[in-house]
Amino acid sequence: MAAVGLRVKTGKTLAIAIAGAAASPRAILREQVALADPSVPDTSFPYHLELEGKPKAAEAAVRRARRIGAAALKRLFESVSAYEPIE
Repeated sequence: MAAVGLRVKTGKTLAIAIAGAAASPRAILREQVALADPSVPDTSFPYHLELEGKPKAAEAAVRRARRIGAAALKRLFESVSAYEPIE
């Protein structure tokens, strides 16, 4: 079984997947995963739009960032699953 750990930063997360025995785990994947579109800064900082009084633009940026993040995490889990089932 594999376990995945995430450290979330602005617009990205650092991911590591480990597998093996608890006494001797081994890293099977280390990867930076985009959670936002770097060409669209609002997807990294949607709260700025809210602070600027643009709630509809903020909602759109959040929806886009969620789609980007969900697709990226799906790919990450598929990559890990190629090595080991995820627990």
